[in-house]
Amino acid sequence: MQADQVIWIVVGVIAVLAFLFLIRLFRMPQDDRLAIPSAAPEQPPTRSAGVPRIRSKKDLIALFQQETGDQELAQLLTDAAETNGRDGCIDVRQGGSGKPYAVEYEHRSDEELAADRRTSGEIRAELDRLKAAFRSAASEDERDRLERQIAWLAGGVCILWINVTPSAEYERQRRLIKETFRKFKEICAG
Repeated sequence: MQADQVIWIVVGVIAVLAFLFLIRLFRMPQDDRLAIPSAAPEQPPTRSAGVPRIRSKKDLIALFQQETGDQELAQLLTDAAETNGRDGCIDVRQGGSGKPYAVEYEHRSDEELAADRRTSGEIRAELDRLKAAFRSAASEDERDRLERQIAWLAGGVCILWINVTPSAEYERQRRLIKETFRKFKEICAG
């Protein structure tokens, strides 16, 4: 082998390694709706300056597992986050068919989307207006109503049915789920 060939081979290998390094350095998340960093589900999510960072589905499951203490519920919340994105919302209701949890999704139909004559800029402006109203909402009922409107415009609503009999237990789980999902949305917002 000649010296020129060896030099070109070495330069080629270095170029490939540099290219792979740059790809890893600037890699974008798979799902930009979540913009979700990687840890095992049993471990808490990674932290940066004391704030959890969510870059992968494993981190998201770990966050929900840490907050709720329930692996099945953590998986359902992760699926809801992936399906509806960070602007989606969870509507928690009491009832079910024997399992601890059941899930339904509500989305705008194709007819509703076709009938909506607003431009994407107008829809984005409406979302921004609703989010500002949400941040300044005084009551929990008003926040829930605005959150549902935001979710309806942005992606959809996840209805999570909880099969528990005592109303006190239902209210405790409902508050836990709502606060956990709100924490996820705050982390995603930045």
